Amino acid sequence: MKRSKFVVWSLVFAMGLLAASLSWAEEGQEADKPTANLNVSFFSQYIWRGYELSKDSLVIFPSLTVGYKGFALNVWVDFDTHYKGTGTHQLWETDWVLTYSNSWNILNFTFGWIFYDVDASGQPLPGRGDTPVMTGQDAQELFLTLGADVLLSPTLSVYREIQNGPAWYFKFDLSHSVELQNGWSVDLGAWVSYNDNETADYRSWHDGTVWAALNIPLNEYFTVRPTVNYTFPLSEGADDLLQATSFDGNDSQHVYGGIIIDCSL
Repeated sequence: MKRSKFVVWSLVFAMGLLAASLSWAEEGQEADKPTANLNVSFFSQYIWRGYELSKDSLVIFPSLTVGYKGFALNVWVDFDTHYKGTGTHQLWETDWVLTYSNSWNILNFTFGWIFYDVDASGQPLPGRGDTPVMTGQDAQELFLTLGADVLLSPTLSVYREIQNGPAWYFKFDLSHSVELQNGWSVDLGAWVSYNDNETADYRSWHDGTVWAALNIPLNEYFTVRPTVNYTFPLSEGADDLLQATSFDGNDSQHVYGGIIIDCSL
């Protein structure tokens, strides 16, 4: 019941922000108007930093972001249609993300805070969890992302766990977009990561991912985005850990995909 009330109030709050942003957009000047983005993702699997967080089910990720003058608030929900972890949870996770973004010449940066509200009754997922989210605990992170508007858009992201013990996660991304006809485009990208978790005594090159997506604009506001991803471990230690925390104990590589329906105002 407590979880249901929290989700309901989260959605009410998010919709209130959306309504406010629309009102401000009508009243404010073009340069100062707030932005709003609502999207829903339908994926074959939920993979987070290489960890398998769903299996043999459709996962749905509603997300709402409201921004103004570089600041943004995002609420993101994980709805698992057939959750295979401990218990019978379906609304398993709600994330709150607060960010500030800006740029200087070719450089861009984002400072942010994430609160992971995990509804797992404090019980671990199958296998050995090495992070609070994997062990069913709420978590908080601070992060910094630095990028450059040059070929392949190199981006370095650094995440620091601040609630449950010292842990760092470093991620380096490359991506490129190819313009097609009628406003369509193909996005290609890859990332590698390094995980330093003192609490779990785990320090290793962690997960890598290559991905591709097709952007299909329907009109001024709506875009449909099919995407496919391949995630794999970057070291023997990561391979052992990702297998141990998978649902059947032997999966460390995953091919998954889905479709994202996006509305931007």
